[in-house]
Amino acid sequence: MQLSFIDTNIWLYRLFDDERIEPKEREKKRNIAILITNQSNLLISTQVINEISVNLIKKAQFYEPQIKAVIQSLYNR
Repeated sequence: MQLSFIDTNIWLYRLFDDERIEPKEREKKRNIAILITNQSNLLISTQVINEISVNLIKKAQFYEPQIKAVIQSLYNR
């Protein structure tokens, strides 16, 4: 099985609604991100996890318990 690396932006499109993006475009991006990230052969780097965490804190005002839950869900994949 070949592993696929998924960049930070794909995960962010899946994990939160960026109000700066037009609703139709946001929904389209989220749906594509969900399709991509539902694959079972994904590889995620520590750098991407760090970037996801920083962006969720800054852009989505996630709190530490929420970030921990996201990291745990990524780890469980």
